[in-house]
Amino acid sequence: QHAQPVAVVIPAQRLDLAVLADHIKAQTLGQFNVIDHRFVAGCGEETVAPFNGRIELRVYDCKEIVSTKHNGSYSQDLEYIEDYDQQYRQLTSAVGTVRDGKWSADIVMPYSTYLTYKEKTQDESGQETESVVEANNRIVISAEGLLNGDTKAFATGVTDRIRILPGTEQPFTADAPVIEEYYLDTPDFRDGALVGTSATVHAKVRLSESGLCNSDNVGESGSLVLDGSRKFNGASAAMMAGEDGYATLSYPIADLTAGRHTLTLSVRDNLGQLASATLSFVSGKFDQRPRLSIEEEVARTEAVIDFTGDLVDATADDRDVTLYITDPKGNTVLKVDNPSFPYNWNLKNAQNGDVTDGNYRAVIRGRLGTLYTYTDPLNFVVIR
Repeated sequence: QHAQPVAVVIPAQRLDLAVLADHIKAQTLGQFNVIDHRFVAGCGEETVAPFNGRIELRVYDCKEIVSTKHNGSYSQDLEYIEDYDQQYRQLTSAVGTVRDGKWSADIVMPYSTYLTYKEKTQDESGQETESVVEANNRIVISAEGLLNGDTKAFATGVTDRIRILPGTEQPFTADAPVIEEYYLDTPDFRDGALVGTSATVHAKVRLSESGLCNSDNVGESGSLVLDGSRKFNGASAAMMAGEDGYATLSYPIADLTAGRHTLTLSVRDNLGQLASATLSFVSGKFDQRPRLSIEEEVARTEAVIDFTGDLVDATADDRDVTLYITDPKGNTVLKVDNPSFPYNWNLKNAQNGDVTDGNYRAVIRGRLGTLYTYTDPLNFVVIR
């Protein structure tokens, strides 16, 4: 609850974030606080009042305990691993806002949460058996924001005195997630478009009260799969849930072989409900990707724009493209269907009025042969 000395290499203050019993709605059972499969964590009393920012809460599976038999007696020793993430598997996470030190986060556990740890025993012959024992979970909390309105600060807290049990109330139900946006590189992408040998996957998913499942346990969380076989293992962890009820993904993929591909995104919530979407694209070398160029980056009387590339030349008699030119505010000032190239723009808008000075952008979208394609934006300046 107090500021610690700041190391020179860390440009933020470090705060202690206590995880107390009254921060988590729980009932005491022995030495553990027992909570339901759905619970609310928060801090409303012992706070760092001037602290405001964002908090993230992660719930982990219990640790593994190994029991070895020696001469007819048992000794139990905890297996401590320096990297505790190998010892505790993440089950779920949640985010919240800290206002004047107070915060709360609603947590729904995954539909198949492991609520126990595995105990291994070995006899003198080396025969190993495994049994399941109830154990406690670990909750890690981290926050970042501003202290006193102008000083960057972060805070951490942890407890492993929590035991999460199956729900005792009526079954919890919620709407399944919905993938609202899913594309490669830019929102201009259309199914079947040509991309390079690498691309960035973007997605926006609408969530319900059941949240986003990002468990480390195999098969529980979502996936990103190319052509039904190549799985991008880091994509699920890259999906970030926000407080606005949406999760977003921005994930680069590389080493794409030339040809046609499909890419399937699957997302699960903590009830196990699945949403999926598939897009198709054609991968090729960048010299195949059509591009726009301009004779002079500063246009005073006209802008001479050219459209070139291997596919442009190969589909001269079979294309349907549109040239869009936008002003500094992003408004389309001119739209030309199937123009001839090089295209001489006279710096007038669609109403034949002179455009104002400033930064402009041109882009081509459309079909070349059987492929839908788009160019990277061409930026230039108009100064009369």
